Amino acid sequence: MTEGIYGILRSQCLHGADVAGGKRIARSLNMMDLSGNVLKTFSDYSEDPDLQFSLVELMPGSSWHGKSLAELRLPSGMATALILRGKEKLIPHGETILQELDRLVMTSQPWHSGKKLLDSETLKPDDDRIGQSLATIRSRSLVCIARDRRMIVPEGSIILQPQDTLVFVDSGSLR
Repeated sequence: MTEGIYGILRSQCLHGADVAGGKRIARSLNMMDLSGNVLKTFSDYSEDPDLQFSLVELMPGSSWHGKSLAELRLPSGMATALILRGKEKLIPHGETILQELDRLVMTSQPWHSGKKLLDSETLKPDDDRIGQSLATIRSRSLVCIARDRRMIVPEGSIILQPQDTLVFVDSGSLR
């Protein structure tokens, strides 16, 4: 698996972001205080190896729409650090009701594995699976699909396209 796909996977599929990704998110959201004299700024947290950031966008039809943060029951170690709603930056609390197209800056603890758990395969233009839905093909423990620098959660209705990268559980790790 290439480093590019691995970096995307860590930030999108596994809900973490590498340190450089956390810094990019902090900079792009104008959350870094380059001149302030404070004990610890947001940018300091983004460089902390025990804290990682990821960006989650609530697409139309998301099951999180209309729910409060308290209702989400996020796993231990994962929290919402900021909500971006249009041009607003909201400090989240348990009673915050989520809306479609909200972008949530999430924090989580890093995940590391000593062995290879994921593998990938990029579809070539002549691959017989192109144009077929996931429901009609056999997949090897498919985790997600990388397409145009986005991660897609596998669903039966998704049609495979040339250059899609299929990410699956490495068969050696299933033993």
